[in-house]
Amino acid sequence: MLLQRHLVDHDAKQSLYLHKLNRTKKTMAFLRQLNQAPNIYYSFLFECVRRKQYSNIFNQVRCLFFDITKKIFFFSFRKQFIENQRIFIKMK
Repeated sequence: MLLQRHLVDHDAKQSLYLHKLNRTKKTMAFLRQLNQAPNIYYSFLFECVRRKQYSNIFNQVRCLFFDITKKIFFFSFRKQFIENQRIFIKMK
């Protein structure tokens, strides 16, 4: 009977320690996340800056391409207009 009571007491203590250990693990996981938060924030901030720089470069190239395309189109249009004028003048 005494041995059985000791086993029940030890089982209760072991259950209590396991509960405390699990609670401590959850607290440590939360503290790890809290500790990693600034690093994650800075990595996201760096990614935002990198994407903004890429966007600026892309927009510059896009504008340059648009200007070149516009000049080529207008040059082609002007050339075609001049040729049409020559044909019209010859017809007279």
